[in-house]
Amino acid sequence: SFKITESWLKGYPMNSTLHAPCEALLNIIRRENIRHTEIQSIAAFWHQYVTILAKKKVEKVVSAQFSLPYALAAAAVRGKVTPDEFTESSIADPVIKAMIDRIEVAYDPELYKSVGRASQPGRVTVKTNDGRTFTETVLYPKGHPRNQMSEEELQAKFHVLTNGILDESRQARIFELTRRAEQLDDLSLLMALCVVTPSEQLIGAFEAAPIVRGKPSTGKDSSYTPR
Repeated sequence: SFKITESWLKGYPMNSTLHAPCEALLNIIRRENIRHTEIQSIAAFWHQYVTILAKKKVEKVVSAQFSLPYALAAAAVRGKVTPDEFTESSIADPVIKAMIDRIEVAYDPELYKSVGRASQPGRVTVKTNDGRTFTETVLYPKGHPRNQMSEEELQAKFHVLTNGILDESRQARIFELTRRAEQLDDLSLLMALCVVTPSEQLIGAFEAAPIVRGKPSTGKDSSYTPR
């Protein structure tokens, strides 16, 4: 066995304490098919080890990655939590900003103790405009050693993070070689595939950008459908 199998591989591009409450929210809205316009309020409880994690005012990408209210708002509106939700245009999205006002978060030390300090759990309660209430608790969020990402999820994460840098065939080759690295006698091919020249990176970024009015857009998330 390998020690890496005990590691926590992040399923979401933000501070790890935010993962469980956001995953709980995503579980609710997906299972109950709730749109953000139907949500009256969201209450979240989690392991808030520093006060800045509860801030509602977010102006920069890094700040958004350390804000549970922002992450929950983005999850509610977009129905997902990916790198696209942590861009300057997403932070400025008036729909997400309005959703933040409907969110309250609080530290729950008992929730943290319930897992023997072996995880960073979270609980979320969603109240809808028509009076329904849904609560979900996630003790071990996706990527935790006790809730590991599948092969497909790992590959999807790799593709998301390298789109615009590597083409699909190169992505597939690197992933395949990495997954069986311990069987390789020589890693030089894998290392060579991971080297991207400035011209290749420019071409990749151009090809990955969505087309808006016949021209490539600079924002990956220029088009989305709010839930």
